[in-house]
Parts: sequence; structure tokens; C-alpha cells
Amino acid sequence: MDEFREAFVGRGADIKVVEEEWAIGLVTFVSSGFPGVLFRARGRGEETGDAWQFECRDGKLIRESSYDGERAGVARESAPLSDWPGPLELSRVVSQAGSRSFIAEIFGGQPGGAQLAALTIKRKGGRSPRALVYVGPLDQEAFERIRDLLDDRYRVQQFRSLETLLSARTATAENPEGY
Repeated sequence: MDEFREAFVGRGADIKVVEEEWAIGLVTFVSSGFPGVLFRARGRGEETGDAWQFECRDGKLIRESSYDGERAGVARESAPLSDWPGPLELSRVVSQAGSRSFIAEIFGGQPGGAQLAALTIKRKGGRSPRALVYVGPLDQEAFERIRDLLDDRYRVQQFRSLETLLSARTATAENPEGY
């Protein structure tokens, strides 16, 4: 508790063994008692790439992201599907036919009520930009399955905000950037 007291009086803290979901619950609750104040938290897990950050204000989670891009479950305004750029064909980005068919099967099995997301894939060590390969309903489990399938060869990211997706160079159907 001493670390939390230090953090909440503005001195920061190095708090160990806190799961992200627990931290979000705590900070969201605390932020409800301080109207208009922005609370930020970040953490790093034991596995490479397990890094996350989030922001809360007025008892609401307003932004959450990780190394893999934005995460599901955060309520936010979303641009209509028609405003998102068109994705590239998966075969232009992922060379392994088996992986492509598995990913296409996951995309096709998404429930219509899942949160809208864009999925990008970039070959690790490559010079090409990340490539948009999917825009549509995507649940967190599907994203994680695809990420785990391609983990050692590609970087897979999901985006739930059009603005965040377009904040970095991204190959799309309209602008394939050499794919």
C-alpha cells in the first residue's frame, strides 16, 4: 500500500505483480473520485512484448493500448466501416498458404457483434510498412490466435481507432506501398 500512496501523491511508484485488469479496475475507481483529472498507468509483464498502458478520467477507461496495438473492450467512438481504408489481400502479405487459410477462417468466423477493428501484419526485419489485411468485427481471442500463429515471423497489430491506424505508414488496397 505504501507504493500506491506514493503514486497517488504524485511521486510515482514501482509496483510489482499487478495484473492489467486489476490495475484498470483500481485506477478507474479512483479516477471517479477526481472529476476531470487524467490518470495514466503503464506496466510490463514477464514475457517479451507484454507491455501495456491506459488512461482513465471520470471513472471511465478512455484509452488502452499495448505493444500489439489497441485492445478490445474500450468504449470509444468509431468511424463507420465505410470510412476505413480497404485491406490488402492476405496473400500479398503472408507467404505461407497454410497460415493464410487459417487466418481467413478466423476472419470468417467473427461474430457480427464483435467490436470493429483493423488488423495489420508486418514481416519482422522487413523494410515494407505494416500492411492492413482486415477491417471488420474482431474479438480479442481471434487477434491473439493470429498473433500467436505468426509470432516468430511477423508483427501483428490491431487498431480500433481509424486515427491511430493512420498515424503511421500503412499499406492499404488504395495505396499498397509495394506489396
